[in-house]
Amino acid sequence: MVGYIYIFTNPGFEQYVKIGYADDWKKRLRELSNRSSVPYAFRCYAVYEVNKRLEDKVLHNMIDQLNPDLRTVDNINGKQRKREFYEMTPEQAYNILKAISIITNTDKKLYKISETKKDKEELKRAQNDKQQRPPFKFSMIGMRSGDKIYYKKNKSVVAVVVDDSHVKYGDITYSISSLARELEKSKYNVQGPIYFTDVNGKTLDTLRTEKGK
Repeated sequence: MVGYIYIFTNPGFEQYVKIGYADDWKKRLRELSNRSSVPYAFRCYAVYEVNKRLEDKVLHNMIDQLNPDLRTVDNINGKQRKREFYEMTPEQAYNILKAISIITNTDKKLYKISETKKDKEELKRAQNDKQQRPPFKFSMIGMRSGDKIYYKKNKSVVAVVVDDSHVKYGDITYSISSLARELEKSKYNVQGPIYFTDVNGKTLDTLRTEKGK
């Protein structure tokens, strides 16, 4: 029986790729794209034919061993749930599969999927929406003064919401983007909501996108 490890992307979550398994990747693509909570359709970047079900779990474990911070994690009712989304480019994900296929002499079973007209339209729509997006406000995702946010790369780094646009970290008040820039030690401006999560492990940007803000 042939199944597929797939690499899916979504213009609404451009910093992530979804790596999973499906007996029928086209059906899985439609299922994900038809969910009401997803503002844009998913695109299939590449697929890798495998002979056993759930071989993606082996790949997940390998990536987790290399860098556990790449995978998104939710906390549901006190229980940790690892998701199939990874913070990497689709090309980086593809190169991991490519290395495996070369080692196992199965490189002919790995192939990229050409971008469709619909994929291009969804990307353009997402880009237009982001250009029109107003600045991030905590009220957009239901957060209020006193709520805590967590630095995605180190959950022990916690900031407290002060008002709709600012947080307090230590004794200093920051905009969320200025705090992210300092923690990232970046010379350039960064998008703060991408670097912080709520208590359940979802980035603030993801929460905003889910709420259509």
